[in-house]
Amino acid sequence: MTYESEVKDMVPEKIDEYYQNVSTMSESFYGLGKVVMSKLDGNAVTSLLNMDLLAFLLYLCEDGNPNNDEIKFIQKYTQIDMPPEYWNHMMGDLNIDLTKSRIPQVFDMFIEFDNQLYRQGEHHSTGSLFISIYQAIGVGLEGADRIINQEELDKLKNYIIELKQYYQSNYIGNEPLDVEPINPEVIKIISYSTDNEYSEINVNNDIPRKPAKYFDVRFMDKEYKVSEDAVIFIKSREFVGKELIKLIQESSNMIIRYSNAEAPKFFENFNEEINKYHSVMLEACQDIVDDLISRDIYDVSVNDFAGRLSGFNAVQELGNKVIIKATDEIHKLVDEKELGENSAYRSAANTITGSGIRLFTTSFASLMIYSAVEKQIMLSQAKKADQQYERAVQKIQTACKDALNQVCTSILINDFGMGLVEIFEKFNNELMQNYLLELAMHGQFNVDNIEGYSENRSNAILENMARVSDKKKLLIQAYEACPFNIDVYEKMLKEGYFDVDTFKDAKQIFPVETLQSMVEAQIDGSSYSLSKMDEYVSVLSDYQNTDEKSVIKMYFSKYVDTLMLSYTDIKKICDNKRLLDSWIRENISKDMDHIIEINDDSISEKVENWFKRQVDDEKIIKLCDAGINPLDRIVISDFKADSYDDLKKYYTNLLVQNINEYIYEARDRKKIYEQSYEEYKSKFDNQREKIEDLKRQLEKTGVFSFAKKKELKETISKELSELNKIQEPINLKKAYYDMYM
Repeated sequence: MTYESEVKDMVPEKIDEYYQNVSTMSESFYGLGKVVMSKLDGNAVTSLLNMDLLAFLLYLCEDGNPNNDEIKFIQKYTQIDMPPEYWNHMMGDLNIDLTKSRIPQVFDMFIEFDNQLYRQGEHHSTGSLFISIYQAIGVGLEGADRIINQEELDKLKNYIIELKQYYQSNYIGNEPLDVEPINPEVIKIISYSTDNEYSEINVNNDIPRKPAKYFDVRFMDKEYKVSEDAVIFIKSREFVGKELIKLIQESSNMIIRYSNAEAPKFFENFNEEINKYHSVMLEACQDIVDDLISRDIYDVSVNDFAGRLSGFNAVQELGNKVIIKATDEIHKLVDEKELGENSAYRSAANTITGSGIRLFTTSFASLMIYSAVEKQIMLSQAKKADQQYERAVQKIQTACKDALNQVCTSILINDFGMGLVEIFEKFNNELMQNYLLELAMHGQFNVDNIEGYSENRSNAILENMARVSDKKKLLIQAYEACPFNIDVYEKMLKEGYFDVDTFKDAKQIFPVETLQSMVEAQIDGSSYSLSKMDEYVSVLSDYQNTDEKSVIKMYFSKYVDTLMLSYTDIKKICDNKRLLDSWIRENISKDMDHIIEINDDSISEKVENWFKRQVDDEKIIKLCDAGINPLDRIVISDFKADSYDDLKKYYTNLLVQNINEYIYEARDRKKIYEQSYEEYKSKFDNQREKIEDLKRQLEKTGVFSFAKKKELKETISKELSELNKIQEPINLKKAYYDMYM
């Protein structure tokens, strides 16, 4: 083995070792900050440290704009949790120039801490630790893309020198700083490219033809061979697509920055905005060149690559067009405004002197607003002459301002924004074409090996999905037309097909992140997704390279609460007579007389049947086997369940017991009602018979026995009144038949 090969084998280990050290130092940085700034809240300390650290790291990035590798580094090795799209915006709000070096504000606190220690006789230097940490993190950031050029290294070194000089100027002690210089060996190791996938391919002056190489891939129970070039193509598209996303994000941020009320400022900041797009485009070219370098392709520069793309000039030309349009529209507004102000202006002309300032500028913004500014100065002087004029002018100016905002917003969104969409699409296509061309020129991609595939034809087949009964056959045809069409997999999932082998092998073609998000989207909380748990877990554990138990806990723990809901309901039912009453009438019988006649075996059978309908034992047991304990979800004060069977038995018995108690109570209520009813019926019948006897006596009384008849009638009336007082025990009847309804 040669020395070079030995070094190459050692590189990954050495790189991992260095970044582990960076991680440790980063943690120490935040811990040290809390010691130095102990009087502040912990969150406030973190925020202060993050603000200065972010400013430092962005300064190290080209033009203050971190690439993807640098963003990942910051997210991984610092506690900066703000989205990357807000980094530059926040720095701008703080008026921090990312193109210039800047002494961190918290560094003063570290120096003062050391000064206090010195006054107390301690000669420890937190400043040395601060600078050492900054240096280590800075080297880590510069090497995030595995490339550290001399310019980047000098930038970091000069910054560290500034920190050292600043510390020595403000520290009251005389101890030298203990900061080791940057180790050249570290730079060499980090910069050693290990990402080249095709290092053994010979490149000559002619265009080499990359030989065909295939992956064995399964799709819906069938085996296929997919060209490696198809994989290169799809991964290249994903890679270039990220650059398009950056441009779209920049465009969105631009629209947000210049909301309706701020739209005119876009035209004031026109050149700055155009430069931002050029910077993002140039960054995309840099990412492409960096990738080519990682593949041992060294003969392409950023400027060379950027010169092939039309997007740079197209953005500038689009900007010029909207500027001209905005100028024309603003002139129209000025003319309309002058017409409205003219009569009022003449009435106060004698009092208007103007600003006395002459304008000498070529700035578009100044030229655009000068007349309005000068006019406003003059009009303000007219307030002294005419209050009516003031009110009229104010009304006109407000209307004009609103009109200006509307015009600028419309041009910004409809003309500039929509124009950018077309430019971005073309730029993305050109980026992709030139990227693949370079790969082909260096023997790392052969378009001939994917010539037979057609993504358009594959999508056309998918469009007939609703009209076809054999959807599996259609999906296979769509796949065979283009095995790297991700929409085929999307449709497959939508139609309810999920094959473990298909999705495991798909990672040879597509990024794992893309496939994983698709599978995760299927775990939506429905019973169907739980029924496919074994399949989903098998694929996700393969994607994540972890054990199935961990995957189940990550994605399916939430199902336990749903599955155990029925047990929670039982507890509520047993604690609430009304709920128990409803449950009995829904699951046993609506007829109370029938309910009280049901025997224990029938009650147990009814309860068991309810459990079968409501509780999915099989699913719960699967989760138990995976190490997820459902017993934790159910709190039972007087019972300890050692197994799921124990838990189920407990709740079964609990429900049966409460039903029996309900029935016993119902029987008692019926007995009380029946006894009361018999008493009522006996009294009612006796009283009614008494009245009937009096009526018979009345009928037998002679015609002329007026006194006797009167007496009997009065007696009958009294007895009827007594009869009406005898009430049926309706409440007791209701108490039985309605129970707790």
